[in-house]
Amino acid sequence: MYTAKNGMVASSDELASNSGRDILKKGGNAVDASIATAFTLSVVLQGSCGVAGEAMMSIYLERGRETVFIDACGTAPLDAKQDMFIVDSGKGLTPFTQHQKVVNSENMVGPKAATVPGQVAGLYEAHEKFGCLEWETLLEPAIKIAEKGFEVKRYQAEMIKSFLETKQMQPEIEKIYLKKGNPSTYFRKGNPPKHLAFYPDYRGDTVIQNYLSKTLKNISKNGPDDFYNGEIAQKITNEMEKRGGLINEKDLTTYKPKILKHKPVTYRNHEIFPSFQGGMCVVQTFNMMETVDIKKQKHNSSKNIDIISRSLQTAFKDGFDYVGDPYSFRANEVISKQYVSSFIRENKETMFKTDHPSTTHLSVIDKDRNMVSLTLTLGAGPSIVIPQTGMFMNGMMLMLNPNPGYPDSISPGKRSLIPMSPMLCFENGEPKFVVGSSGGRRIVSGVVQIMSNIIDHGMGIQQAHEAPRIHSEPWITELIMDDRIPEGVQNEVMNYGYKIQAVEESIDSFHFSNPNGILIQSERDTLEGGVSPLHLGSGRRGYYKIFPNISYY
Repeated sequence: MYTAKNGMVASSDELASNSGRDILKKGGNAVDASIATAFTLSVVLQGSCGVAGEAMMSIYLERGRETVFIDACGTAPLDAKQDMFIVDSGKGLTPFTQHQKVVNSENMVGPKAATVPGQVAGLYEAHEKFGCLEWETLLEPAIKIAEKGFEVKRYQAEMIKSFLETKQMQPEIEKIYLKKGNPSTYFRKGNPPKHLAFYPDYRGDTVIQNYLSKTLKNISKNGPDDFYNGEIAQKITNEMEKRGGLINEKDLTTYKPKILKHKPVTYRNHEIFPSFQGGMCVVQTFNMMETVDIKKQKHNSSKNIDIISRSLQTAFKDGFDYVGDPYSFRANEVISKQYVSSFIRENKETMFKTDHPSTTHLSVIDKDRNMVSLTLTLGAGPSIVIPQTGMFMNGMMLMLNPNPGYPDSISPGKRSLIPMSPMLCFENGEPKFVVGSSGGRRIVSGVVQIMSNIIDHGMGIQQAHEAPRIHSEPWITELIMDDRIPEGVQNEVMNYGYKIQAVEESIDSFHFSNPNGILIQSERDTLEGGVSPLHLGSGRRGYYKIFPNISYY
């Protein structure tokens, strides 16, 4: 375990964490460091986030003891309609959302899949209100890496291969990722294979992104103006018009992130400041877990697994089927202590499948104990590339229900309910830890269990990340369980009426979420970082090599 006194950054990539750490060393605060880390991630993890993606940010400022939530998630275009996609009723449900699938996956791939991007506006708003250093300084690390290039690691190589397979070898992707922009560099006949497994190994290649570097320089010089009103905006709208997308000039010029004051909720004498999105499901899960003395039970006992599972199922059902819109009156209803919801387990067709890991998270605490928990996403992954920008547009229309008449159905300007859950936690009014994750709905189950491991079972932050987890939701028939949980416990859980799917979590799997966090050890005045030890984008396999993604000083 690594500890530090002055500041710490945890993210899904070593270069990104180093960018944030260097900003802390220059005198920046946690907000500054998180912005630098986020833009660097937008260069080195383009399958998970990007300048044309979305962001969700929880901030605590020690001076003034202020907590703020910034929702920089995208909005549906103003020309969006409830029936804009043709539902493919014979193809079942989309595992990522449990919505019905859409013909040609148009809500995931292609110009209609993108919502109005919010990341640039949200991060700039955070800087203007709470940052210390100049905006240009915060983008310098990302620009430098885009210009000089970075060496491709294993998880980045897998990401590149998935782009080439699922995005039909778009010319703009070829220019970024194929040597000399020419597939024949790799393939003798110049014809790319049709399956991911047959693509070459890109590890060790250097990726240089000149177009993205220019885009970042424009954002550095002009802030969000160029992105939403200037040259970048024009390139976005031109490509949308050319390819039948819906985002227009008005969508971009009128976009605003939501800046909201946090209201804490309590869990066993801890104050939790949740996001207004997936954090709603986290809070409701905790409200139900609080009715049972989990601390008395052994960690991952069958009884605790059952209560966590049923709480998650109910929270997911209420959040996605009943609430839908994270800013409706129903959202406040389900997170109140007075809300009573029965623990219902519905049996439906099994839809368990590993979701696309097109999200990433970062955590920062600085020397003054300011804290930031920031999650970035592209939703279903990149939908299209905007020519001459190096930008991958998000695929977030997937999160809205393609069927009309539901709480989460498509409507102009609407924000979808997404499971991202950047969390802040306090004990007796003092900051204690930050945590968040990537991984679709598995974000909620992962964050809940890591927080419970710390609060209920007294674990340190790295131990809490390494402990075996479960995942449960009302749309799948099996309870997904790490096979490190003893077989005897698995049998006991089945006696509660569950079907168990025991899975091995390894560097090649993605059965659970990919979290990171930072804990303040107040008695020693030190910071401790925790990251997932196995997942792609979390470091190389093996405990002793995971910590390059935690940077500190």
